[in-house]
Amino acid sequence: MALMGFTKTLAQEGAKYGIKSTAIAPIAASPMTETIMPPEMLANLSPEYVAPFVAVLCHPDRPDASGKVFKLGAGFIAENQWERSNGTVFKTDSSFTPSAVKAKWSEITDFSNRYYRLDGKLKQAAKLPPNTQSSPEVRFDSQTVIITGMGAGLDARVTTAPNNHP
Repeated sequence: MALMGFTKTLAQEGAKYGIKSTAIAPIAASPMTETIMPPEMLANLSPEYVAPFVAVLCHPDRPDASGKVFKLGAGFIAENQWERSNGTVFKTDSSFTPSAVKAKWSEITDFSNRYYRLDGKLKQAAKLPPNTQSSPEVRFDSQTVIITGMGAGLDARVTTAPNNHP
């Protein structure tokens, strides 16, 4: 909760400097979650299924997600407010790319049908065709994106600022 508060505060206070801040709460495979999640879901709770979302947030043509908090894991992505958006489900294969995340951004942030449980999302993802990609493709040629580890897990906080920020 502290990171969520920090993210929202940094987004508001840093806006005048062009700073954008987003928090990600990844669903992690751990001794605690292995007692409540099926093995096939735990197998899909890995950083490679978080990285495409982070890449979208780092891209120059990113959607505006500053000050927002997202829950994600095993191909499921939803925005958190006081409730969670219904989000969307991605097929966790080679078509799960930053362009696929960008193509479904409006579903990720749609609160018209709030959702509170993740039950059934993994089975839904397994039945999906390859993910639709956005156009133009999200690419990072000649750029660097850094995703760091924190607290024995993935720190998916993304903060970007223009080069002229003091």
